Amino acid sequence: MAKLIAVANQKGGVGKSTMAGNIADAFAEMGEDPFVADLDRQNTLVQWSSMAGEGEGLRFVTGNLSAAGRNVHSELKKFVQSSKFKHVFADCPPSVDDKTPITSMTLMVADLVIIPVSPSPADFWSSAEFVQEIEKARIHNPTLKAAWLLNKTEANRTLSAGILEAIADTGIPAFKTVIPTRECYKQAMAFGTSVLMMTDRGGKAAAKEVRALAKEILEFLES
Repeated sequence: MAKLIAVANQKGGVGKSTMAGNIADAFAEMGEDPFVADLDRQNTLVQWSSMAGEGEGLRFVTGNLSAAGRNVHSELKKFVQSSKFKHVFADCPPSVDDKTPITSMTLMVADLVIIPVSPSPADFWSSAEFVQEIEKARIHNPTLKAAWLLNKTEANRTLSAGILEAIADTGIPAFKTVIPTRECYKQAMAFGTSVLMMTDRGGKAAAKEVRALAKEILEFLES
């Protein structure tokens, strides 16, 4: 049975789709056979995967489940139970609106939720409210693991002690690997591929970071 990894945060613009796609491609590179479920009505992952030519681009299967609504957990289970995949990624929408509780329902069946967040204090304060959603999900899914992913950081700049302390106060660990802002993420998406396939200096640096993060995620899942 596959492991279900949700990439979620109630705040938009934190890089959920970008991280889901690049991490999944790193998993594919490691032979981990991922499927990526696009749960956001913007369908970023579906559009991204369609940008490349035949035989090129992202190395995983993606599917549009954004219309599943309250049945999303049942739809995700079909892929989790499939022998074709070792990991299922769920790219969740930014809203946790009770009218369409896609993210909340996904957390109830997920093995891990990755929470991308920028190091901006204002962004983190907005994201910190999402911890309550994780606590609610754990009532029904007590084995749900969670970890912060510091994304869109400034390269070669130390994270502020205030942000690190605020993260620690949530009781949810953060991955050691941080992801700096790099133009290559936009370029890779435009070509329908991941940064792992980029050959410029920035792309190679990003690929190294994403591979390190993917390995860290696997270790966290198995811990």
